[in-house]
Amino acid sequence: MPDIRDILRLKPVEITIDGWNLTIARPTIMDLIEAIDINAKNPAEGRAWLLHRHLLDDLGLPVFATLDDAKQCPAHIAAPAIVAIEGLYNEGRD
Repeated sequence: MPDIRDILRLKPVEITIDGWNLTIARPTIMDLIEAIDINAKNPAEGRAWLLHRHLLDDLGLPVFATLDDAKQCPAHIAAPAIVAIEGLYNEGRD
């Protein structure tokens, strides 16, 4: 279980997918509001938005600059990244 201090400080989470070291930005309350809004208005873009918003490179910059870029992410990278990102939205609820 993650440290509650890491959750509250929004400490990024390090993951490795297919040999690539990636960082996931923990969601803020504004991220939650925007995610709910995007999924209500255009659910087809919800997962691409998660990748665009939360997946960071080793410099802390977004891996995908736009939603269109995120939509081009290979499925074998997108699927586990999305699972990890979605898990952070429920973090600390237990």
